[in-house]
Amino acid sequence: MGCEFGKPQVVTVKEEEPEGDITGFSETQIDTIRSTWPLLSCQNTRVGVEVFSRIFREAPTIHALFHNFNINKVDDLHHSKVFKEHAGRFMGVIQDLVDHLETPTDVDQHLLILGAKHATFDGYHPEYFRFYTKCMMEVWEMELGEEFIHEVRDSWRLAFDYIVERMTEGFDMCLSGQIQDVINSSTTPSTSLKGWHGQGQRQGQGQGQEEGVVVSQENGGGGGGSNGGGRPGRQGHDTDDGLAKVQ
Repeated sequence: MGCEFGKPQVVTVKEEEPEGDITGFSETQIDTIRSTWPLLSCQNTRVGVEVFSRIFREAPTIHALFHNFNINKVDDLHHSKVFKEHAGRFMGVIQDLVDHLETPTDVDQHLLILGAKHATFDGYHPEYFRFYTKCMMEVWEMELGEEFIHEVRDSWRLAFDYIVERMTEGFDMCLSGQIQDVINSSTTPSTSLKGWHGQGQRQGQGQGQEEGVVVSQENGGGGGGSNGGGRPGRQGHDTDDGLAKVQ
């Protein structure tokens, strides 16, 4: 597909950084998000595929991380049943936040775990989270058209930034070995978080388990080794069980 899978090049995105830690949404922001969401969710699979199509065209390095789907051409995404299911799960993560805008911390645990899973994928960099935000904003503008006024743009950016903040926090917690407490206290993850990503896990099983956590939403997580800092323990290759499991 014109990409090398050995050592991916980090994609950087020049995006506005959120102003401090996002802790909640105003009534106006909640009303704005929920009034426009039906226009997107009524065709959530198509919209989700469009987000990934835009990401893959702009960032072939991210496309390479999805090699397990065997999608060589971006145009083929719209014809892949498996990938359309993946896109639906991706949109389901957004649905979860939309459903809990009054108490967004209700979804924090799931977002932290989902972010931690990304830390186990070979070649994934936390900078990619911001790239998803960029492309989602572009697709939202395309889909909503004249409805995408300044107030709508700002409200949705806040929602995306909330998701990215929590997932980035989970990513960092996994690398530092702090995610296990979150996993141990986790309730059954929402169905929309199950199987979000189908990329391969980080390589290195033959190198032994390093400190960190192998996150699995099916069994509530696994333990890492205790050899001192470094990357989390690697998972073996499996089926699509969770942006990736990225993006």
